[in-house]
Amino acid sequence: MSEQAKTPSFDAVKERLERIAEEVAREDIALDDALTLYEEAVSLGLSACDLSEADLVQDAQNEQASEAASDAAAPSEMNASDDAVTAVATETDAPAADASHDAASLRPGGELG
Repeated sequence: MSEQAKTPSFDAVKERLERIAEEVAREDIALDDALTLYEEAVSLGLSACDLSEADLVQDAQNEQASEAASDAAAPSEMNASDDAVTAVATETDAPAADASHDAASLRPGGELG
């Protein structure tokens, strides 16, 4: 039998817990029956935690796979973007060097030297 067939769904666990709560709330329930239902509820609660954690792990794995796929598709876009940034930086660096040279050649009165 497969693992998935043995493991109940989160909704099935929730429904059973709701039925247990209704049964335990009855005034005519025997103490032994209430304890048996309590033990089942504890077990189901642990199963619900496991199912929830498994869903979180699966979601994280899906997100990582999605990011990896988009990262694999993005390098050509990134190279074009990096080239554009480099070109802008080069253009802005050259005038800055000329401007500092011009500023150094000015005399205190603003006259060229």
